[in-house]
Order: sequence, then C-alpha cells, then structure tokens
Amino acid sequence: MDGDKVIGLQVRKNFRYPDMKTGSTVFIKANKAVVIASGGFARNMKLRAMFDPSLDPTLDCTNALGATGEVTMTAMSHGVLPMHMNMIQTGHWGSPDEGGFGWSNALLSITWHEGMSVSVLNGKRYMDERADRKTCSEAIMKNRYEDGSPAYPIAFFNYNDHPNDDRVTRAVRDEMAWKVDSIEELAAKFNVPLAALKQSIAEHNQHVKDRKDPLFNRKMDTARELKTPFIVSRVWPKVHYCMGGLKTDLGARAIASKNLAPMKNLYAIGEATGGIHGETRLSSTSCLECLVMGIVVSETIKADAQG
Repeated sequence: MDGDKVIGLQVRKNFRYPDMKTGSTVFIKANKAVVIASGGFARNMKLRAMFDPSLDPTLDCTNALGATGEVTMTAMSHGVLPMHMNMIQTGHWGSPDEGGFGWSNALLSITWHEGMSVSVLNGKRYMDERADRKTCSEAIMKNRYEDGSPAYPIAFFNYNDHPNDDRVTRAVRDEMAWKVDSIEELAAKFNVPLAALKQSIAEHNQHVKDRKDPLFNRKMDTARELKTPFIVSRVWPKVHYCMGGLKTDLGARAIASKNLAPMKNLYAIGEATGGIHGETRLSSTSCLECLVMGIVVSETIKADAQG
C-alpha cells in the first residue's frame, strides 16, 4: 500500500503448497485495481475453530487443500473490515467413507428426497431429511457413542428405482455406498437394532401413503415407499462454505475498518466476502454470486477510474 491506496501485490511465484520453502518473492503492480477472489478458509483448522468452536475438529472438508484464508487474513491486517466470520456452513450430504467432496453429495440428493435416514444407535429416524443444511448437519452430529465418537447414521433408498444411475454405480464402485438385499442384511452390516429398523421403515411407508410426516413434518411429495434391495450409505457432515469474509459495498469495494469507507483500488468478490448469505447459504447461490459480482466489479472499477 501507498498510504491508504492499494498499489499492488507481493506474492510467491512457483509456490507449491504446502512447502513454504518453494517459490520466490515477486511484486506485481496493479495499474487499475486488486480484486480478491480467493475463496474461503474452511481448510484452516485453527482459524475456523477460533470463529466457531462448535465445529468438530475431526470434520472433513469439501474444499481444496489451499482454502486456508491467507489472502483474507492479509487483507484484514491491511485494514479491511471482516464480517460474519463465525458463519461456517457444513454440508449434511458428506460421507465418512470418502475424502473431500466425493460422490456423496450426488447420491444423497436421491436419498434425502426419496429415502430416509436412521440412527445406528436405535434404528429410528432423527430428523427431517428435507430440512436445510444447518438443521440437518446439527441433527446428524448429535449421533454419538458414549465416548463422544461419531455414530455415523445410515441413509438409504430403493435400488430398483435407480439401477443404472451414474450416482449409484459410481458410489457403489468406490465403496462409499452398498447394495443390500434385505432389511436383515442392512441391520447386520451396520449394527442397527433390527426390530426398530423394521418399525421405522414401516412408519416411513405409511407416511408416504398419507403424504404426511407427523414425526418431523417432512415434505413427503417426493418420498417413495421403501422396498428392498436398498442402496445405503453412511453420513456425516463436512465443512463446506464460509459465509463470512471481507465486508464490501454493493459495488464490491472493500470496506476499511477504520472509517467504514471503501478502500482505494481494493475489491473483493465471492466466498472471500461476507454479509451476502447470512447464517446458512442456499444451495447453488455461491456460483451465481461469483458470476454476478464478477460483472459488477468490472463496472465498478471502470466507474472508479473515471471518477
């Protein structure tokens, strides 16, 4: 910076994450502006724990390994106002049987609509499978053994409704889901109380017929009567998206913490920003936000240069 004005970047060229010995320092002059579009910090375990201690430190993450927030923290250290940093979203469609994003998101898009999920502790449903990410994630993570370790719930739907679906074949191929031919096989494989499991399935099927769920008030319009064989997977949330980040105005200008005014020549868009989504982000809106703000920021930079 030159006083209050951003004039460029200091970066490490040919850096190979996470080897801090790689790369060399390079200074890049910004003739018009610097736009921060570096994503979130969901992979920064220490930082996310500071802002949300309730996040289980063992939770996996869907993001790339480099999503650690160094650019965000650097901008903050240079005076940009942070916002909503404690609002970190988990995806309730994660699987403990695969790393990163994986196939579970696609597979469970079937399960949550057509099938059901039960606790391995008692064989009973424990949530509205159609609820939002935050509500479902919190419900799933309550399933724990006495020592506090995860008791991964199971989720399943009818195999015969999707026998050739890529979401099914890939998940089974990679062993993050399994085909079981009977309720007895399902109970034995995942150590679920058989009688309770049978009762839960019978209750679900009655709810499908009635188009009403008196237990959790789930919308039953897409639910199907469950009949073996099933496709079953284990579920556990993964840290997915940081709703918090750098405060900007509607033109994507970064806001200074010292005077709450736009900083000169510094802009931010996408997951690096905060204040857009609130406490729980709706599915697919982050892509739209990046597209829209990518257009907006270009218009803002041109307007600021002329003014």
